[in-house]
Amino acid sequence: MNHKHLLSITLLLISPYIFSQEKSMQIDELVLREKKEIKCKEYFHNLEPWKEGKLATIDGWGRFSTFEITEENQIKITPLVEFPKEKIDGWIKTYPEVGVIWSSIFELKHHFADIGTKKNVSFMPFFTKVYESTSPLLLDKKHKIFLLPYIATGVYETRYTYVVYDLQNDTLLFHPMQPEKNENFYKSPVIYSFENGKLLVRMRDKNNKYLNEYCMYDYYSDRTYKNKFTQFYSSLRYPMIMKVSNENIFIVSGVLKNEESLKTVISWDEENDDMTVFPLLLPTVDMADKIISVHYVDKESGWVCFTIWSYKGLHSETLEKLGFVNIKNPSIRSIPVVTEEYYPDETPEGEFIAHPVYGTCFIVKVEIAEKPYIRLYKMSDVQKEIEEYLLEKAKSAISKV
Repeated sequence: MNHKHLLSITLLLISPYIFSQEKSMQIDELVLREKKEIKCKEYFHNLEPWKEGKLATIDGWGRFSTFEITEENQIKITPLVEFPKEKIDGWIKTYPEVGVIWSSIFELKHHFADIGTKKNVSFMPFFTKVYESTSPLLLDKKHKIFLLPYIATGVYETRYTYVVYDLQNDTLLFHPMQPEKNENFYKSPVIYSFENGKLLVRMRDKNNKYLNEYCMYDYYSDRTYKNKFTQFYSSLRYPMIMKVSNENIFIVSGVLKNEESLKTVISWDEENDDMTVFPLLLPTVDMADKIISVHYVDKESGWVCFTIWSYKGLHSETLEKLGFVNIKNPSIRSIPVVTEEYYPDETPEGEFIAHPVYGTCFIVKVEIAEKPYIRLYKMSDVQKEIEEYLLEKAKSAISKV
């Protein structure tokens, strides 16, 4: 048995003991000082998860492309298709599980590229100045059916409507001009898609007023229902949800009705309606006036990137930091590690990537001396910080026995 395996087993055994010493244990802010910066020689837009350890982006010619970092720490951008090659809104969304990339123009015209079948589609299903479109949800990954949300924000209310698009057959299955179809669905705020035809939807009363209650909606049977998951989600104020594993493991965050903040990891078996809730350990030192938001996840490795807001800069400007925590095994509480660097008051453009030498890394687009760079954080360095911290705590705890 090598040193690494012995260390892992030791940490697994002693972690519960450490955390059992004090229920309201204060976690020190572990700081990650190691980083690497790579100069960008090519232009690209935002980064999204893709396949085989690569990311997806749009290159300087407006083509859907892959983004990767070589062993020599060079950025390599390779076009996947000669599409859409138009001026777009500057961001894309990927659906790696079905091999599809999407972008839009002026939030009206949609571009879909099915990389596996080499099928490219551009269309404008709903022309309106009242509604704005947002990125599609994958409604059914088996049949490549997408839900295209449209939102109209008014002074007194926010209205929702949807287009359902079958990419596989290039067919509109539902359009706002068909109000008689799926009446329970087409005006409700859709919060999350489970990608099997089932959606998490915010409920309305008889007067169409939105409630702080949520239900499941089955698109194919046009049926709404509740379960343990929706009951838990409805118990929160300002809730959000993000899937963080290929298994049904999610991060759910919000504010409990007694005003306590909540960040939890849940494991939910939809078929048996069986749910387990695990606390997500986040920094508590100097965090009383901070807001923590989860933005990026790596479903394979279990690493999660969150932002901590707000810090004050030299000129009282609002800044934030990045933090990392691992939830591969949610029953074992992982300690978060925070970056040394501060970032402007906006979600940094970044993503997890598989580096051929360093393994799982998180990269962020930054400017250094007005030049574009990629800042790279190794998750192996983060893990090293956690292990060293736990060993020190273990020595301290055992010495008191």
